[in-house]
Amino acid sequence: MGETTLKRRTSAALMAAITAIFIAAAVLTPVTAGGGIRARHAADAEIMTGGDDGDAADGELLPGETVNINTASAAELARLPGIGTALSERIAAYREENGAFSAKEEIMNVDGIGKARYAAIADLITTGADGQGGSAAIGEAK
Repeated sequence: MGETTLKRRTSAALMAAITAIFIAAAVLTPVTAGGGIRARHAADAEIMTGGDDGDAADGELLPGETVNINTASAAELARLPGIGTALSERIAAYREENGAFSAKEEIMNVDGIGKARYAAIADLITTGADGQGGSAAIGEAK
């Protein structure tokens, strides 16, 4: 094989490798501009538990996931539909002032949670005493 042929093959292989790297980078890079898809790599603990191992819990609950209202942080409570930051902080404050919820219906004693809001989250919450979620803040469903 001649020197020129070897240089061409090496150059072609190098160009193919660089192209593959650019394609991989484009596929793996989160898209944030223009309202596109935003993605990130999840840690093993997040994949296994649906959370980020106790740090701020962002996003919606996974299918079948429940929140223990007696042990969840305000950030974890805020993941419930219709429960934002202010209401999740009220739930945590109520729990601190009055002790643990003995039944999940007691969450309606928190200012801002009426029958309609309770109905929307009833299947997603647990007190731990009802056989769901145990003592973990985030647990599995029924």
